Amino acid sequence: MFNGNHVCAIAAMAAFSMVSLTACSDENSDITNVPDESELSSSSTPSVESESSSSGLELSSSSAPLIESSSSEKLSDLQSCDTTGASVGSICKTRDGDFVYAGDGEWRDYDRTVTKIKVECSAENDGTMQFVNPSENSDDEILSRLFICKDGAWLPEIKQAYELDKIKFKCSAVKPHPVDGDECSYKDDDGYLRNFMYVHDAWWESKVDSTFGMCPTNAINSKLYKKLGEDYYYCAWGEWFPAVMVPQQFTDPRKEGLSDEEYDVLDLPKNASVGDRAEGALEHCVNGVTLMLHNGMYGYGTAKTSAYCVAENHYRYRSNGTWTLETEEDLQNDSRFQEIECTEGNLGAEYELGDGKIYRCENVQTTDFCNKNTCKYSWKPGAVEVDARYKRSILISPTEACNESNDGEEVTIDAGPIVGGYFPCHKRLLDYQCKYDSENSSGKWEVVGENSVSFYD
Repeated sequence: MFNGNHVCAIAAMAAFSMVSLTACSDENSDITNVPDESELSSSSTPSVESESSSSGLELSSSSAPLIESSSSEKLSDLQSCDTTGASVGSICKTRDGDFVYAGDGEWRDYDRTVTKIKVECSAENDGTMQFVNPSENSDDEILSRLFICKDGAWLPEIKQAYELDKIKFKCSAVKPHPVDGDECSYKDDDGYLRNFMYVHDAWWESKVDSTFGMCPTNAINSKLYKKLGEDYYYCAWGEWFPAVMVPQQFTDPRKEGLSDEEYDVLDLPKNASVGDRAEGALEHCVNGVTLMLHNGMYGYGTAKTSAYCVAENHYRYRSNGTWTLETEEDLQNDSRFQEIECTEGNLGAEYELGDGKIYRCENVQTTDFCNKNTCKYSWKPGAVEVDARYKRSILISPTEACNESNDGEEVTIDAGPIVGGYFPCHKRLLDYQCKYDSENSSGKWEVVGENSVSFYD
């Protein structure tokens, strides 16, 4: 397997990158818009006089963002930056650093390397990218910063966004209309073979297993299951793991010859009333420990499952006598699935939103503000996930029978990775104890303790 400690250390950064990559995969992206290094310059942008405001926000109509003068008062943190009146490229200076406005309520870390760009950002080159090396004495591409032209300003962009455009450009030549499961391989500029699979509406870098084939590295892929002998394996984080539970569409003989849409409606009730809700046959399964968030920030409740399956789709029975896919409007109009505004007066109240999860109003720890040295927290009413209704689920337990001879014996079971985020950094160990009831001549294993340890210990 891969280097777990390194992967976990960058998990948060990778998660942010993955979201941004998908967002940047525009249909009109063209890697030919990225200029050659010869087009880049190390000279500074000509100084332009700016209009500073007491709010710490600087607005500019120039093609490059401007830094506000040192005499301006700095704000306390990013939360103090007001988007009212801000245009793309506006700078907000705070004691935590400088930020540039990227539009749609998003502030990004300001990168002074932008001052090295001499190409004006205009409507003609909107969406194009520029690589800029902050060091005048180095040609190392790893040090290069990527900027994108947007609405008249050069904004810092995640470097992998350029990589995604290049991947899309190359793979689209092979698969112009990709569907989930399509594969693409090509050699990069250094001669290394790169492998990609199309899942979740994007091309993802994949590892290739000699037995099972490609497995994307972008976390769990719910539709990638392979059978070996009598056992099934699922793809997650670029590796193949034994599956505790498998979606029934992989094992149900009725699925043969049917599309997913045809199979999904096989078990819908024949007799129903208008507004009835029913689950489709297609399943999504998660193999790993599910934890209930206990205080909204740090503590966790007991392990709910070590594997579970839920329906991929829900249907509603309509007045014309047919079942159709459930809509957001259906959920909003269903009194059973209404979100509750948590207050001091309704602590303990529970509700559902139709996603199978059960939420409870509790006092949760929230962050009021943070600066470089400290954070201030407070406890406020909020919703936390406390339980879930699964279509099928199991909690792994000892295989040995609990009887009179081993009454009181304790056994530790590896319940698998903790499900959440993009990478499995921890696994859950469950401590079981055999408890034998002599009066009823029966025994059962009960969870008496839990522990979270590194997934790679």
